[in-house]
Formats: sequence, C-alpha cells, structure tokens
Amino acid sequence: MGHEDIYEFRLVAAAGQPPISTENWLALRSLILELQPARSAALEGDPPRAIRIEGLGGTEVAPGLLTDLERLSMTCLRVELGSRVARPRTVMGLWLRALIMRDTALIEELGRQLNGGRSGWNDDEAGVIQAACDLAVRSYFRPGYDIRAIIEVVSFIREADQSGGRVPHGQPEMVAVIRHALGETNVDVRGINAQVAFEVQIAVTGFIAWKSDSTEQQVHELITEAEQLALSRGWDPPMAA
Repeated sequence: MGHEDIYEFRLVAAAGQPPISTENWLALRSLILELQPARSAALEGDPPRAIRIEGLGGTEVAPGLLTDLERLSMTCLRVELGSRVARPRTVMGLWLRALIMRDTALIEELGRQLNGGRSGWNDDEAGVIQAACDLAVRSYFRPGYDIRAIIEVVSFIREADQSGGRVPHGQPEMVAVIRHALGETNVDVRGINAQVAFEVQIAVTGFIAWKSDSTEQQVHELITEAEQLALSRGWDPPMAA
C-alpha cells in the first residue's frame, strides 16, 4: 500500500428507509474498495444502518458509485463526512509502524530508504524514535510508578532477545533509557552509546505497543504524534514519497 492520506466517512441509511441489506455485501464491499478507492469498509449496527469507510484521498464518493451502492444495499444512502485519519508521514515513522505491525515486506522496503538509503542512521530520524519512546513510556507507566515495573519490562525484553538469538543490551542501560524517557532528572545517560539508546528506544516502544494490545489506528496516532513532537524539538526527519 502507498502512503496516501486516509479519510474516514460513513454511508448511512436515510431516515425512514430500510436498513442496509447484507444480501449483496461482498459485492458492495468490493465496489467500495476498488472504485472509491478505500482501505476498508465495514457494516455498523444490527441490522446495519451504516457503512464505515476508510477512503484514500478524500471523503467525496466516486462519481456513479453511490447509485450502485444504493442498488446493492437496497436502501437510500446519505454521506456522513468524517476527517483525515492519523497516519505516519516520515520514512522512519512508516518503518516503525511496519515494525510494530510486523509487516516484514514493508520493514525491508522502508529499511532501504532510512538514512537516505545509506548504511547507518541519523539524528533526525532517531528523533522520531526518541519521541515515540517518550510518548509510549509516559502512557504506559502511570504517575507514581515503581522502579520494579521498569525492571520487569526490561527483563522481558532481554529474555525475548536471548530467546531470539540476539545479544541483549545491559539491564542498567535499558533501565536508564526508560527512566530518562519518563522525564526523570536524576538519571545520567551520557555514558550510554547513542546507537544503544536508539535500539533500546525501538525495543521499548514496540514492547509497549504489543503489551497494550494497540490497534493499528492507535499505532498510527502514537507515531503521528511522535513525528510532530520530533519536529517541534527541531529535528527534520525525511518525509516519505
């Protein structure tokens, strides 16, 4: 899938009209996905009186499509406008999204675009990761958190690394990175290698998204906010094409 803007809107059965028929739902859904075009289309209600659509590029219904949808749904439909759905826009943001959603093909595709296609990484893109980690830990660890809760998270990540045949980062460094992301002022991270901090931030962000059972939209919202935070901090991560 490309990186088009996604807009959410609904097609609703008009007042006084019958609900949306499910008899031709597969054909109806296929028309929406192909001709709108749209990323998703789902019925709402029982019996359904609305179709929730995540359209690509806008909320205006494609010419002639509404007539076909009314014929298949056997009711009169009206358009209920929505808004643009949050979606990552930087190469790093999209790569992080693919990593969290375990989209292997996209991880590889976007990985080749990081740092301008060169090996290694850069501060601007690392700024997105740092911001995402900051936001993730501050939503996961509630005020008055116990240091033991941080150690528990670190232990889980380190055990997962070992199980996967990877050499885990040291526990003190990982704990310090999380405490720093939480805004603690009495933690010194100056002795931690920047590459290590970068990798820990990725691992922690991914763990929290998994542990929190985040939906795809919640992942999008986290990363979109992280991109905005990184920009506000003066970083300039490259935008996706």
